[in-house]
Amino acid sequence: MYSIYTKTFAVAGLLVLLPIYAFVRKRQTHLSPTADAPYAAWLTFLVYLYLILTPVLAFEENLPAGNLSSIRFFGLMIYARLVLQAVLVLWVKKWSPLIGISYNLFCLFQFSYLFTVYAEDFHTEAVTYHSSSLFLAIVVSSLVVDSVYALLYYRNNTVDRKLMIALNFLHAAALLLLLMSFFF
Repeated sequence: MYSIYTKTFAVAGLLVLLPIYAFVRKRQTHLSPTADAPYAAWLTFLVYLYLILTPVLAFEENLPAGNLSSIRFFGLMIYARLVLQAVLVLWVKKWSPLIGISYNLFCLFQFSYLFTVYAEDFHTEAVTYHSSSLFLAIVVSSLVVDSVYALLYYRNNTVDRKLMIALNFLHAAALLLLLMSFFF
């Protein structure tokens, strides 16, 4: 069961999605020349998942130890990436999609290590399924999808709009399922 703080902040975080989406759409030419509605929706989803929901769950004490460690690790990694990306984009002006892909792959390898470390806990009867596992699955799939988007953009200087819409829909459905699990 999640605490009232987790439930409150997770839902309150949804209230900032529309202003974030509007900001991304307004600044789309500065972020990416090919940014359109599906891309802006994807960036908004990542902001909510990485910068809002991750810290909310990182302070939830009722999670299984393996999930909590993985979420806290990811929170540290994503905020380190935020600082690194801000420095490279705003001051050094040397950001490349390959840097983002490398960072995503590093996070995926670290997740695989943490899953291996805590695998014994997941196979015992003492640990049952917890919806925070769904959160971790969404994070892992987001890292993979973000890397694919970046690679396609790097190779073709464009993204597949239909693929983006389909994956946005799947991720939104998974996120809705996760948020519903906070209350039931």
